[in-house]
Amino acid sequence: MMTLFVACTRVGGSPTPAGSPLTLKIVLTKPEFFEGEPIYGLFELRNVSSDTVRLPPLGFNSGWLSGVVHRADGSVVPGGRNMFVDYVCRKTCNDDPLPPGGARYELFIVQDLWGEQGPLPYSALYRQIDTGAYTFDGSFDLDRGALVRASPVVFRVRPRRPQEDTAYQRFVQLISIDVRAWTVADLDSALAWIHRRLAADSADPFALKVLLLSDVHTAVKRLPVDSMVWARILQLELTIAKTQAASPAGAYAAALLLGGRWSTKGEPRLALCSTLAGTIAGDVACEREARWARSKRSPPP
Repeated sequence: MMTLFVACTRVGGSPTPAGSPLTLKIVLTKPEFFEGEPIYGLFELRNVSSDTVRLPPLGFNSGWLSGVVHRADGSVVPGGRNMFVDYVCRKTCNDDPLPPGGARYELFIVQDLWGEQGPLPYSALYRQIDTGAYTFDGSFDLDRGALVRASPVVFRVRPRRPQEDTAYQRFVQLISIDVRAWTVADLDSALAWIHRRLAADSADPFALKVLLLSDVHTAVKRLPVDSMVWARILQLELTIAKTQAASPAGAYAAALLLGGRWSTKGEPRLALCSTLAGTIAGDVACEREARWARSKRSPPP
């Protein structure tokens, strides 16, 4: 765990105030998962007022956005952050203008942030969610404890079936290798496995997680590979974004294609906003593309 100093003071919680300008919604891929299956989700924070609302950073590590996972017996599953960030703001941390009807999205995989120590090293950021029933709650602290709460989402984790266990064991084997030690052969093996998984099942849950968790982008930058490998990776991400566009997994892939939250490698020629229109992935792509366009118009600090 890391502590990163960057933020301002936050005040504790209260129920969602009447007439709040914002709504918060949790979306998971489905209500049931097998043990070890990546659980993709997103938070949607939407401005339902007629005025622009200025937001503090939307992210689990910043502390304004919070998620809590409860077991059926009411106990809390450990986690919620993978680092602690304290923002120091000159006057206010609310510097993200959200127009009427607009939305912001926070994408996540449950096992990245919640769960017990599993078969992988902690640095792999993939925890264990045991079999059983769970409730996922979330809230966003807009200003001085004015919490906006999401309706709880219930999901279940069941034991793996034999075919699922075979895929899971190969998944664990792939992502157990530290990307800093990857060879060209390791990268090729991972990409080939992702391709086979998607060819067999376009909704395969492991393909995107291998791309994310094994950090193939870092591997590509470090290894002596050509542009064909980049094209191969981007095509895999695009395939997931299109075939799983109705789910948070497809939305995650779309965000990855557009550079995620912090990168500036967004590629406007992808036009994912229009290509995926009417889907969750399309909504996230539109928000990311709009942010990317604003960042290109903004003067340097």
